[in-house]
Amino acid sequence: MLVEYFIRNLTCKECFRSFKEKVLDFSGVVEVKDNFLEQKLFIEGEDPGLKRLNLVLTKICPGAWLEKVEEAKEEEKSFAVWPLWISGFLFCFGMLFEEKINTLLTPILTQTVFFFFPYVVCGWGIFKEGFECILNKDYFNEFTLMGGATVVAIFLGEYPEAVGVMFFYRIGEYVQEKVAGNSRRSIKALLATKPSVAHLIQGDLIQEVKPEYLNPGDVFLVKPGEKIPLDGVVESGFSQIDTSPLTGESAPVSVDVGSALFGGTINLVGSLKVKATAAYKDSSVSKILELVENAIAKKAPTERFITRFARYYTPIVVLLAAVISIFPPLVGLGTFKAWIYRGLVLMVISCPCALLISIPLGYFGGIGAASRRGILVKGGNVLDSLRKIKTVAFDKTGTLTKATFSVTEIITRKNTSEEDLLHIASVAVRHSTHPVSRAVLKAVPENVPFEDAEATEVPGHGVVATYSQGTVMVGNRSLLEKHKIEPIEVENPNTLVYVVKDSMCLGVVVVSDTVKPDALKAITRLKALVSAVVMLTGDREEVARFVSQSLGIGSY
Repeated sequence: MLVEYFIRNLTCKECFRSFKEKVLDFSGVVEVKDNFLEQKLFIEGEDPGLKRLNLVLTKICPGAWLEKVEEAKEEEKSFAVWPLWISGFLFCFGMLFEEKINTLLTPILTQTVFFFFPYVVCGWGIFKEGFECILNKDYFNEFTLMGGATVVAIFLGEYPEAVGVMFFYRIGEYVQEKVAGNSRRSIKALLATKPSVAHLIQGDLIQEVKPEYLNPGDVFLVKPGEKIPLDGVVESGFSQIDTSPLTGESAPVSVDVGSALFGGTINLVGSLKVKATAAYKDSSVSKILELVENAIAKKAPTERFITRFARYYTPIVVLLAAVISIFPPLVGLGTFKAWIYRGLVLMVISCPCALLISIPLGYFGGIGAASRRGILVKGGNVLDSLRKIKTVAFDKTGTLTKATFSVTEIITRKNTSEEDLLHIASVAVRHSTHPVSRAVLKAVPENVPFEDAEATEVPGHGVVATYSQGTVMVGNRSLLEKHKIEPIEVENPNTLVYVVKDSMCLGVVVVSDTVKPDALKAITRLKALVSAVVMLTGDREEVARFVSQSLGIGSY
């Protein structure tokens, strides 16, 4: 089993690593993965229990605690910016005008206001973390290195250097939190596709439950406009399903008894009774969300190497700094003050926080930036493998095309104008929510008068409407065949919307998902970098062939 926890109030990467190693020693624990930037811990195997884990964690880092994800309240880490800006202003002002200020104030007052105060404000959190690490016998980390180096710098009278180290570290933390926060929000937006409720049918009763409580074989009701909570098969009813949350295809799919449904898709028109074929954790939407949510926990080789390397790197840096500070003056190569200062410089510039934070943050930021553009990355290792790509496979709808329908052509009989055809079509489609109907309605001129009509939507076929001047049908070829009406023959791979009045087909409105204006340029440039570009789609083959030929893609 995989158990997920939030870790609160823990910012020390080394403490985080120590805690993971302690948890791995528990019997029954197979693997411990972490997402430090999202403050999450994943334990695979036997769950040690919240109480036991918290006892271990508080010994390593007093003040930190664990929460189970399902019990945790939403918490967005906030970064106090105003102390940083005040400290930065005082520090920069003091650096620029130190000599002039000294003529107005005493040197001690100048150093206190413009250097020592910003140093304390920026360094307070670092000293607190460093002190807690020392109490837990963790002597070599970024906090103890920076704290120790800057304290000695203060004693040597190098106030600007001490403040600069603390200030720029805090600037780095601020940038890190901004990037991580943006990435978290992007990932949370993707996770919002999760269905929140299911209507379980038990005899004559319908009970609202969480999708996680449903089991294979349970029958549930899906009302128009609702998300389908988990995978299943239609037991009764017919409707149209918006599969775009999973497939990206904007064209709805018609379903009736026996049709397979996937969790996370949206029921558009009719009510459906659905028999669950899988538990929620095994449904399509759950597996996709799991990939997104746990992407950061899958470490790239670079990340794993850096984590191992930092364990040995920090003590070596401290030893080298000590040698540089003591050995040269002993053999007469300079003063202790000069060499101690150089040793401190080595400690500060060699601080491992850049290694430990920048590499995971780089992957985290990359995954977050990709998710904002609709790209799901399964982990940092995937980003590493990008340079090895030989073949690129594109989805069609929403990637190469705009994923929005629009009217691209209107074909009419000789005695019917385009405006008249759209006027008649608007009678039927005006109240329809179908994407194709909305595209037709959008093409209707603004000066076309409104006609009051009684319209009936026929799922999977079209709309039939009755108004003062007769009966109008707007739909696909199946609607005409159902009413034994002769269609106009049109050779076009896109969606054909037939317009009929009083059993006479007056014309055809061609609706299509148009290719993005920059798609051809992107494909052309990409073909120069990789061996092959292919297109994958759930659309009809004639549409796939048309789009792939338009973009110069050889395979689809």
